[in-house]
Amino acid sequence: MGIARVILIGGASLAGKTTLSLALSARLKYACFSTDDIGTALHAITTPESHPNVHARRGSGSAQYYLETPLERLMDDDQQELAAIWPAAASIIRQHATWRCPAVIEGIALLPDRVAAARFSNVTPLWLEIDESLLRERLRCDVDFLRWSKGDAKLLDRFVRRSARYNQIWTDVARRAGFRMMQVRDGVSSGELCDEAMRLVTLPL
Repeated sequence: MGIARVILIGGASLAGKTTLSLALSARLKYACFSTDDIGTALHAITTPESHPNVHARRGSGSAQYYLETPLERLMDDDQQELAAIWPAAASIIRQHATWRCPAVIEGIALLPDRVAAARFSNVTPLWLEIDESLLRERLRCDVDFLRWSKGDAKLLDRFVRRSARYNQIWTDVARRAGFRMMQVRDGVSSGELCDEAMRLVTLPL
């Protein structure tokens, strides 16, 4: 079976989407994109007044926002921004699946319910599943997060709880939708990850 023109890599934060996407795109000689860049671009050309949903997480750059906002509200704000980003992400996916160059596309905006509902052609979604303990350890070792959070243990716990909750919800949806599922393990090289991903994306439907 041939490999689809577009491979989507989804998963919770710190599941390893970027690492796998870079390795897989190099292996396949595909372009590599992140839906996170769409959010960055939209933030640059809009304002909270003109596009409130794009800016739903207005305080997301501050530790105070994450410490003081209830978990359910954090997740609601996330969903508003991701819903605003999705139409652009879906358009990019369709273009690369038809006439633009083949691509590996990753990012938090690739929610499995939206991907499944879009019924893309020539697109294979791959979902990364990660245990909460590994999520916590990865966040604890993340240099950028440590610099931003200044080692605040409560902030670490809030981020892990949020990511773990998303991981649980989205993984269940991805499995029901029939996505290719990949369990993330510690101590596995990017080459080994890529080998496993290649096996999954070449499986017949």
